[in-house]
Amino acid sequence: SYLPVSEVSLNSTVWVDFWKEFHKELGCSVDNQIWRFKFPVPPLKQETLPFGYCLTNNYGFWYKYAYRDGVRNNMEIAGTYTLKTGSEALVTETFEKGSLTNRLRQVSEMRSLRSSGKKESRDFSAWGKVLKEGSTEISFATAIPVLLQTIKFFLNGEIKSLECYSSPDGDRWEKVGEMTGKTKTDEREVVELSVPLTSKVLVKNFKVLISCAGQVKLSEIELWGDCPELAGKINKK
Repeated sequence: SYLPVSEVSLNSTVWVDFWKEFHKELGCSVDNQIWRFKFPVPPLKQETLPFGYCLTNNYGFWYKYAYRDGVRNNMEIAGTYTLKTGSEALVTETFEKGSLTNRLRQVSEMRSLRSSGKKESRDFSAWGKVLKEGSTEISFATAIPVLLQTIKFFLNGEIKSLECYSSPDGDRWEKVGEMTGKTKTDEREVVELSVPLTSKVLVKNFKVLISCAGQVKLSEIELWGDCPELAGKINKK
């Protein structure tokens, strides 16, 4: 049997005319230009990046539903960060492999698990750090001197205060920045907290003191600035 409402009938003037007359008899209007509209192009917000380069080498961005490595804005510098909460044991990780400074590796691992038919871990501690209520210290050490200008945090929870310090030798510390006001997110919300720094000298040691109102999930940290020793030698992955 022949189907008049099939793709084949679209090329038949007989059936096209039939359906027009059919709808006219039902009191409907025809020949409307309903398929000639265009969706407005939404304005794209241009991302404003901090001064210099991402010294932790983990800046990236989402484009067409995929996470891209921001290679042109990254600078590969050897370094470590150490977490200390109250009297708990220290946790030290490198910029290259640390869960707070290698988002691209985390995304790649998740894709690998999915492609192999395995489920990725739902345990947040596998992808970030959980800070308990109270004070947490995060200290950074780089192999060569850097000029820090901005520190960015990606987190969920409530922060009461956040202070940043730098040191040329690890002994003398100078306050170079702080968060103004409080930061509180919804249960499933992640915010980007950017703290500008006033440091004008090259340092190899830097630390952050965070006061948490409750449990805070910290998923990523980016250190932004410059390194004269590596001028013109941007990371080429």
